[in-house]
This record gives sequence, structure tokens and C-alpha cells, in this order.
Amino acid sequence: MNIADSDKSYLIANLPVHERPRERLLRFGSEHLRDIELLAIILRGGPRGRSTLDLATGLLQRFNNSLVDVAKATPAQLQQVAGIGHAKAAELKATFALAERLMRDRHGEKPKINSPNLAAEYFQERFRGKQQEKLWVLLLDTKNGLIRDELITVGLLDRKPHPRA
Repeated sequence: MNIADSDKSYLIANLPVHERPRERLLRFGSEHLRDIELLAIILRGGPRGRSTLDLATGLLQRFNNSLVDVAKATPAQLQQVAGIGHAKAAELKATFALAERLMRDRHGEKPKINSPNLAAEYFQERFRGKQQEKLWVLLLDTKNGLIRDELITVGLLDRKPHPRA
């Protein structure tokens, strides 16, 4: 059975070992897996009688077949998908948070930020898909090396509070 061609519900345990997502990831690398298969690995199990691949498919379908939309969903929104409970929602949010941090930290321990473009690049993944206004400040040393970033204030629905508030 080829998982790419199947429309039926199937359990990963019933797939030949060479077609199971986790084994394919370990053997060939993540670039050889579809988004659904990567999500299935993170989810680890589906509800009773339902495949993890079916759960991953349902999750993606609920969020417009977009990983960006899955990543920006709140835990409550994730839990609206049948089979996603409190623990799986937390695991998904943690996975996407790690990916976001990885992208942010790809410049090394102490990135140099000496232009608006580099500042924008530093925050790009963190801000992707966010809909609430936030004011951040970058704290730099004398050689423009990042010391840390700080969240100063979070906007309200219709306005942003003053930073001194």
C-alpha cells in the first residue's frame, strides 16, 4: 500500500516498515516526507481506530492545508480537531516554537544586527502570521551584537497601550 495513493483510513503499524513515516525520516531524511507525514511523527498516535496520518490530514485540512496556519493556531483552535487534545496541542505548539527559535538563532549565539533589514530578518519568523501588535526592543552591545530581545508591550484589540503604562 502506498500512503501517497491511498484514500482509506490506515494504521501506520499496518504499513510495510519501509513506508512508515518515522522509518523513512530516519533512512532518507525529512526532505523526503510530506507535511502530513512529518505532522504524524509529531502527533505520534491517533484516536482509537483512526490512523495518525488521518489525524494529521484532518489537522491540515482544518487549517487550509497550511503549516503556517497550523503554527499560528491557538491551543484551543487546535483542540477543535477531533483527536487533538490538551497534550497534542501543547506538543504541536512546542514544536512550532522550537522551529521559530531555530530560525531566529540561525545566525549563531550572538547575531550582529547593524541595519533595519537584519533586524527585520531576525524577527521575521517570530512575527509570521501574528495578528496582535507587539512592541519589541533589541538590546545590542557596542559592536551591534545582540544581547537579548525584550517584549515591551502587547497591543489591545483596538489600540496599543503606551510603553510606560
